[in-house]
Amino acid sequence: MENLHKTYHDKSGQLELSVFLKPDYLIVSYKDLSSILPEDYLEFNTQVGNEMFENKIGRLLLDISKMQGFGLSLRAAGVNNLDRLMIQRAPFFVLAIIKGPNLFENLATQTALKMALPLSKKFLAGEMFDSNEVGRKKALDWLLGFPVPSEFK
Repeated sequence: MENLHKTYHDKSGQLELSVFLKPDYLIVSYKDLSSILPEDYLEFNTQVGNEMFENKIGRLLLDISKMQGFGLSLRAAGVNNLDRLMIQRAPFFVLAIIKGPNLFENLATQTALKMALPLSKKFLAGEMFDSNEVGRKKALDWLLGFPVPSEFK
């Protein structure tokens, strides 16, 4: 990860954003979200969108392997604002997700991913990957290797 440009944490330290350049991609990691307020979650997602816009980055790896406490209020805030805060600010949007330990969370995330794909023509693809070392490598390889149509470059 020698191409790490910068890292940002929310004030609780439970949300982390890492910006990588050359190749350009973001890693967002969720940990214990039980004490995160919806406004803090939206502030963090705004920061993610800002980085996508400022650095012209459309590739995002979301790591939910340590996520817990993702309540309904945060889910609603995320779903209702994903397009406005992130997708529309990025040149395109490709999402790789590292699965969490909870089967229910993974199913909910998979369902949300399928529902989010039609939000924008910029949302090109999304896939989920196992949290083991092989799965993480596959996720990053898929994310960086996904062919972006010339209209989005």
